[in-house]
Amino acid sequence: MEFKSVSTGEGCSAAQLIAEIVVKREFDKKRIPLSGHWWNKEPYKKKYKNQIIAANSLLKLYEPLAILNALKRKECQWQYSLRAQGINDICKEEQQKLDKIKELAQKSNREFSTETQTEIKKFGQQSKLDKLRD
Repeated sequence: MEFKSVSTGEGCSAAQLIAEIVVKREFDKKRIPLSGHWWNKEPYKKKYKNQIIAANSLLKLYEPLAILNALKRKECQWQYSLRAQGINDICKEEQQKLDKIKELAQKSNREFSTETQTEIKKFGQQSKLDKLRD
């Protein structure tokens, strides 16, 4: 799955996008403008690399969408690090929500497909039309 960078609009990996969001959040709060490929420049480079490592650790446990949803939640909006206390629990909750949604989608697809393949069962006596068909 391909993601797009918030800063440049170019393609990037999930870990790069997640790290970019977290690091950019901190510098936006400090009102330091970031443009272009800011993650290659020295004051930001080390922090960005550390956050990519943390993002890859989270991606081993959770889907990218679960982590992104966790970062959007109100209790995570102030966090500038993926190693912050409690972010793992929030990612876990978001992953459980995604799993439930997937499960419901699979159940609804199964129910829909079984409904379309149902047969009409006849009860009681044969109708005159059924007698003609025999």
